[in-house]
Amino acid sequence: LSAYEAQQAEVKALAARFTQSGYSLKQLLAELVLSNWYRADKLSGKAGNGDASSARALALVSGEKLLTPEALASKTHALTGFNWNAQTDFTTGLPLNGLERDYNTYYGGVDGFAHKVRARSLTPLMSNVAAAHAMEVACPIVLGDFIRPDAKRFLFAGLTPWVTPLTEQVGVQTILAASETDFRNYTVKVDLTPGTHQVAISLLNDGCDSSISAAACKADKNLIINTLSIMEPGGQSITLNGSSGSVDACATVNGNSLALNASCTATYNYTADQAGTYTVVASLSAKQQANDPVIAALNVESTLPAGNAATVGALRIKQKLVELHSTLLGQTVTPTSPEVLASYDLLVQSWQSRQAGHYAPSLLQKTLACDWTSDIGFIESLGYPGNPLQANGRYNTAAVTAWLAPQAQDALLMKQSWAVVVAYLLSHYDYLHE
Repeated sequence: LSAYEAQQAEVKALAARFTQSGYSLKQLLAELVLSNWYRADKLSGKAGNGDASSARALALVSGEKLLTPEALASKTHALTGFNWNAQTDFTTGLPLNGLERDYNTYYGGVDGFAHKVRARSLTPLMSNVAAAHAMEVACPIVLGDFIRPDAKRFLFAGLTPWVTPLTEQVGVQTILAASETDFRNYTVKVDLTPGTHQVAISLLNDGCDSSISAAACKADKNLIINTLSIMEPGGQSITLNGSSGSVDACATVNGNSLALNASCTATYNYTADQAGTYTVVASLSAKQQANDPVIAALNVESTLPAGNAATVGALRIKQKLVELHSTLLGQTVTPTSPEVLASYDLLVQSWQSRQAGHYAPSLLQKTLACDWTSDIGFIESLGYPGNPLQANGRYNTAAVTAWLAPQAQDALLMKQSWAVVVAYLLSHYDYLHE
């Protein structure tokens, strides 16, 4: 703080002399070049005396400032692809962001009349605006990024929403069954340590064609689990009936089979007696919709506490958090940095609370604010087939929602958990200041 105050005092002194000189730019540049701040080439200080702490304090002095409403709006749009409360300005035909339009003066901006000086530090009101901005954009950002092709994602390239903190291995399978009795084998291989593990089978893209009646499906998607076989490293194998799986009220039992009727997950516990490579084979069929086959995830998961798990999934998530801390906060961190571990703990706690609370498996559930409509250009950027807008310039909400719903499904509740982490990062001091 003392170093910062000294620097600011020097700047004020330079400004005063600049004014007294009749605004002589030549004299100002000469004084800047001759100042101690400009001529310093290193920080001195030896361990064991007071100069060392002073040198460290001086090294941490930066010129970071609170972003203006316009700069924060541009930053969020550029880094995430979402433009908060952006509606078309009918006088210019251009989208105008909410931070520029609705909340400009509330977030320390100027209007040329009552507010002529920008705020340089957060007030309680500005903090509320920053929090609202972060919380309202987080869900649409996650929704949109997982819809985009991997190469065009802003934040989540290289990661699927089917990787959890407990994931040892995951295989996403397109079920090619021609009928509900056309069972086919789908396989994943995984290296396991001795102990209890869990196989999780999820329906990822449930669907219902209600074109005839909103109360009944003309064609419904179901994933049908017949058997689950696990081959051990020595060649021995065990087989479990599909009906033995643990599942919420989203499935029906038909003999030895289990049919998942919604976007949800059936789990099967298994105890590995030895370390080695295990082969997991699921016998699956599906009730299909035309031209839109059922997609399933076959996960092998650890049963250890998620916060301490050293799984493949936990490592991938932490690596993604390293990227997010770099992209959004400008931080140079590693998977073991305290900042990354704090974000990881937040994700784990959010994920576990959603599991315990039996949250609906969709980003578009009624209890979750996911207002994609607040960005007038958002849906078009996702590759919507056609014009998402009506003649009045507003979204055709019913048609767009029908298109989004299958892609907003969240069988493993990880999309919702990522939205919580994104909201945290977008409200972080390092995001709001540069």
